[in-house]
Amino acid sequence: MGCEVWRQVLWAVSIVGIFIFLTVSYYLMTSKVTAKASVLFTTTCAFGMLVSLLQSVGIIGMMTVEWPVDLKGFFSYFQVLLLDLDSFGFACFAGAETSFRYTVLPPKWNWDWTKVSSCAGQVLQVGFSTMSTIALAPLMCYTHPNGQQSILKYPNVICGESEHTVMLIAGVLLLVFGVFGFLSLCTYAALRVPHWSAKEQHARVRVFRFLVFRFRLDSWWFGVPLLTRGPLISLPIVLATDYPPIQTIWVTLILASFLVIQSMAWPWKARTQDRVEAPSLPKPRPADGNGFKNGFP
Repeated sequence: MGCEVWRQVLWAVSIVGIFIFLTVSYYLMTSKVTAKASVLFTTTCAFGMLVSLLQSVGIIGMMTVEWPVDLKGFFSYFQVLLLDLDSFGFACFAGAETSFRYTVLPPKWNWDWTKVSSCAGQVLQVGFSTMSTIALAPLMCYTHPNGQQSILKYPNVICGESEHTVMLIAGVLLLVFGVFGFLSLCTYAALRVPHWSAKEQHARVRVFRFLVFRFRLDSWWFGVPLLTRGPLISLPIVLATDYPPIQTIWVTLILASFLVIQSMAWPWKARTQDRVEAPSLPKPRPADGNGFKNGFP
């Protein structure tokens, strides 16, 4: 792919657009939480569900299964949500080195730190599946006929060589501090939010608004298992990179388990989302074979 000037300019404009998006998100994602689902709330949650679904589809497309040609091309469109940016000429902006690519306001405008924290958590939550997939990418080594192994996403990187070591260290650090760190923090918050709400510690509740605001009060915890879906779908690709049938079986079991949990909990505030989310869980088909006090502040 050629590195035309317009590609580099487009990437620079995109980075500026990201900062503008984050600023707008602060005001859109920190509105008051209500017990009932409004039209705007339902719309934004539906959009979030769509992004999560497409991320799962993108992860399934990474499996070493012999998909039909047309279906494989279909999967590739959604891998941009996993930050698979090389197909969009990212090397033109970041350079050709694979390991490198991997690796004061006026007072009246001051932002509320609890809202900033919640907005940051929302961004991390949306990108959690992407972050886990990137962290696990250096662990996905497939075997060549000559016995050597390459990274599934970067076939030009031989597993065990220096370039792979750099990527492996970066991936493990992201996995430990990013994936496990954020998941542990959210798990702790899900356990403590009912206590904080009962004690009227509203600032702490507002910090973790992103984790609980989409769900009914008796299913406030559902945000944590929902976070784990992306990493769990990626895990079979790591553990059985050379064995597509095992990947298919485990991914099917994982998605079926989430279907059962959601069917039992019916966690979403908007019932229509419960009826849409469960049937829309992707099914891999290869070519062959009560803890809150008066709601939230």
